[in-house]
Amino acid sequence: MVLPRMEACAVFPDDILVEILSRLPAKSAYRFKCVSNPWRYLISDRNHCKRLPQTLAGFFYVSESWDNNRLCPIFEQHFCNLSGCQPPLVNPMLPFLPNHADMSVLDCCKGLLLLLCHHTMITSSAIPLLRNGTVYFNGLLYFLTYEYVLVTMDLEAKELKEIELPDAGGSTFFLLGQSQGCLWYVAKDEDENKISFWTLEDGAWSFNHSFPGSDCRDPVAFHPDCNTFFFTIGLENRLMSYDIDRGKARCLFVLGSGHFDWFRPYVPCFSDTLADED
Repeated sequence: MVLPRMEACAVFPDDILVEILSRLPAKSAYRFKCVSNPWRYLISDRNHCKRLPQTLAGFFYVSESWDNNRLCPIFEQHFCNLSGCQPPLVNPMLPFLPNHADMSVLDCCKGLLLLLCHHTMITSSAIPLLRNGTVYFNGLLYFLTYEYVLVTMDLEAKELKEIELPDAGGSTFFLLGQSQGCLWYVAKDEDENKISFWTLEDGAWSFNHSFPGSDCRDPVAFHPDCNTFFFTIGLENRLMSYDIDRGKARCLFVLGSGHFDWFRPYVPCFSDTLADED
């Protein structure tokens, strides 16, 4: 007897299905959430997350306001959840850390957070802040200098090289990122009010395409698993996603009026903790 497709899937134990899904790229694995509710619960189960590939879950970001009483700026940490109806994966205030109120997320990579402590100590030293988009890609560290030059650093050979950036009319709207094995650069031409995209191929920039962007405020990030670019737009700071392949944009969240900065994409890592190993 030949079983219907859904019944045939149901006869496999969860462990076998998770093992099959763990061999897929994150984008492909998460598409199976649409098969049925049992599949969605299976993929979203925290007990299986350690074995399944993870994709972009949201953004850490910082809001800045002014304290009229103390006459100083106030920085507050936030987390923008992109996982739909699921609860946020993390508390943006990081309450499990000591003195968590004085910390902010400087960067994220593979589930690890680089935290900046704002305490003033005798032994403290200033940490240099890098421009938008510092990327570790194919064994090289890419970062943008304040002179609008892209520098590559080979950590093993201890070599530095410079790569000229595409001409974007002296834009202050620019970002470096990676997506699906490609290094991307986006910048806004202030004269023509358009957002343009390039990819780095064999050490040279290849133009991808552009779209009108007169209301675009700040670049946020590239999605690591699909050709999607995130940015803010308008006075209400609407967080937008732009599908580069389809040329379509949609609004994800309205952050509200104010100044927002330090958007850091977060991909969770559900590895065992040191406490679990004990």
